[in-house]
Amino acid sequence: MRPLRQPGSHGLLAGFAMVISLLLALAGVGVHYLGAMNGAIIHIVDDHNERARLAAEMYIAARERALQLHAILQEPDPFERDAMVPRFHELAGRFRGAREKLLTMSLSREERAMLDEQGRHTSRGSALQDDVLDLALADRREEAERRLIDQAIPAQNLATVQLRRFLDFQIRNGQDAAAEAKEAYRLAKGLMLASATVALLLALAIAAVVITRQGRLMGMLQRNEEELRAQKLALDEHAIVSITDTAGDITYVNDKFCGISGYTREELLGRNHRLVNSGLHGQAFFEDMWRTIAGGRVWHGEIRNRRKDGGHYWVDSTIVPFLDTAGKPYQYIAIRTDISARKQMEASLQDSNEELQRRVDERTAELSLALRQLEEDIAARNQAQAELKRQYQQLEALHRQLQEAQGQLLQSEKLASIGQLAAGVAHEINNPIGYVHSNLGSLENYIRDLFSIIEVYEAAERKLAAETEACAEVAEIRRRLDLPYLKEDIPVLMNESREGITRVRKIVQDLKDFSRLDSSPDWQKADLHRGLDSTLNIVQNEIKYRAEVVRDYGDIPEVECLPSQLNQVFMNLLVNAAHAIEGPRGTITVRTGCSGDDVWVEVSDTGKGIPEDVLVRIFDPFFTTKPVGQGTGLGLSLAYGIVQKHNGRIEVSSEVGKGTTFRITLPVTHIPDAATPS
Repeated sequence: MRPLRQPGSHGLLAGFAMVISLLLALAGVGVHYLGAMNGAIIHIVDDHNERARLAAEMYIAARERALQLHAILQEPDPFERDAMVPRFHELAGRFRGAREKLLTMSLSREERAMLDEQGRHTSRGSALQDDVLDLALADRREEAERRLIDQAIPAQNLATVQLRRFLDFQIRNGQDAAAEAKEAYRLAKGLMLASATVALLLALAIAAVVITRQGRLMGMLQRNEEELRAQKLALDEHAIVSITDTAGDITYVNDKFCGISGYTREELLGRNHRLVNSGLHGQAFFEDMWRTIAGGRVWHGEIRNRRKDGGHYWVDSTIVPFLDTAGKPYQYIAIRTDISARKQMEASLQDSNEELQRRVDERTAELSLALRQLEEDIAARNQAQAELKRQYQQLEALHRQLQEAQGQLLQSEKLASIGQLAAGVAHEINNPIGYVHSNLGSLENYIRDLFSIIEVYEAAERKLAAETEACAEVAEIRRRLDLPYLKEDIPVLMNESREGITRVRKIVQDLKDFSRLDSSPDWQKADLHRGLDSTLNIVQNEIKYRAEVVRDYGDIPEVECLPSQLNQVFMNLLVNAAHAIEGPRGTITVRTGCSGDDVWVEVSDTGKGIPEDVLVRIFDPFFTTKPVGQGTGLGLSLAYGIVQKHNGRIEVSSEVGKGTTFRITLPVTHIPDAATPS
């Protein structure tokens, strides 16, 4: 390349003028752009600051209004209370004025939603506060204080929470605006660098100066914005406010903090917050608090602090951590409310409760002593009552045994009477039946002889002349009387009569065998099959219309027993089996068998069966499932006693709808000493 031609002084001046003009133009453009950006930033900051100021003013008015209402409640002089009321209403006007100004500003949808939610809570809280004021002015202080604590203060807290959310939202918006300003700053920096490249070294130097000054301006603006944000959140003249760093060293306190703690601002700044620690709260309490705020979360709680003079005061504290761009806390702002008066009231209430508890304990001890004496009396009465109950139960058991014995005795006497009557009837019937049977035998012989004579006459008649008048008359009589039919029918009638008499004699004999009154009342060997047959014959009228009887007899020896009593057992079981069969004709099966030294008798039916709840009571005296007038409830009880008397056992198995089986097991040889009561 060829070297450039050195311009003349005029050219240099023109070039310098051009460079200067270019630099001035670039500087003007940059200054104008930076000025516009700075104006926009200042407008944004002022707008956010104004919103934060109005929200803080609303927060202050709300808190002071609550404190004013509390002061009205605590003021005993009614004239002083009346004088404090205008201030209470004035604070409401300040709150409404700040809120109306805030609503006139350009707000986002989220900001308006938070203010609407705050408005609803404030309306409810204001109405409750007005009710509390009316109660206080009407000298209903206790009711007013309860409503203030239980309803008004919680409603106000909900409203202040929305204001805190609004302030947090302003902080986030301020951070977003700062981020946008930084982005604009980076754009301006790029523009200035491009301009400096075009304007060579001088333009670069001028741009560097401008950029450096702009960087300082932005840094100062950001620091001012952060300080303003912290002050707007914490510097509440109606709250106890302090600011500490992450180590807990105090960097700011307001006058309220100094006034309640008794320390001057110079004595507090730079000192650790442990200076006002009262020692009441344990290490775990503060570890939880530091863990919460160090994690970037807001902490709420009640703390007792120590004054400089050694006294104590209670505060309701809210500690808000402020986070840097990395999300780490760099300082903590504590907003407190003095609740010492409430704590004193709670302590007084606690003392009253303790005194009341002491009196209750004393009265409880007296009542416990009286209760112990009463319990001892009751125990003695219960012991006496238990003894009377035991004696009554013994008498009741004896009465039941007496009733059972009496019922069994009545049943035994009834059966004995029936047996005696049956035996008497059998004996009386047996005599005429005897000679009727004998006469039938003689009559049969006589008829046989008459038939022989008639045959001889018939043979003689055939030899006589058929034309004689006598033969004709005999033939007419034989035809009219139907002699051949008589010769056939009379033997049949005689046989049927003999069979009927034989059956009657058998029934009479069965009655005698069933009653066994003609035998010894002592224990004797007996054939159980004979007893079963005689009993079946006796109860045939009860069974024949209901069931078929199946005899399944085994090979069993004679048993040493009381036959008439066992016949009663068999009769009861057979009659019950017949009565259990309803509807279609059923089957009653009688089985016998031998097992070792015992014999057993089973009576099974295909009847309706016995329910489980009834099965456990069937052997109880006087228990019956039959209608009134159709059963005494002593049949199975008497059977159970007779079987027990024979050293045997009676067992029952039943299934509803299918039938029941009773099984009687008896020893072949009776052992008198082994008898056990029923």
